[in-house]
Amino acid sequence: MSESGDQAAPMSAASEAQARRVLALKRAYQRELAHKPTLIQKTLIDRAAVLTAKAEAAALDPTVTANDLVRLDNKAERARAEMFESIKREEELPTLEEMLAKVDK
Repeated sequence: MSESGDQAAPMSAASEAQARRVLALKRAYQRELAHKPTLIQKTLIDRAAVLTAKAEAAALDPTVTANDLVRLDNKAERARAEMFESIKREEELPTLEEMLAKVDK
C-alpha cells in the first residue's frame, strides 16, 4: 500500500506544477488583453493556456513520440493564434462614439 501512496505524490506534484503553469499562462495572456475578458475570450485564453502547458510538458517527457509532440505543439500554436486574433479583432472594432460620429456626418 505504501507504494501506491509513494506513486501518488509525484503525480500530484507534476499536476500541481502543470496547474501553476496554466495559471501563469492565463495571467500572461490576459495582460495582453489589458481588460477583463469576455466569456469567449476567457474560453480562448483557457484553451490556449492548457494546450501550451501540455505541449511544454510533453517536450520534456522522453516517452512522448516526436509525432505526438509536433501534433500537440501545433494544436497549442493554433489555439494561441485564435486567441490573439480574437484580441486583435476587438481592438479594431470602432467605439460607440466613433460609430455615432459617422452617422452624424
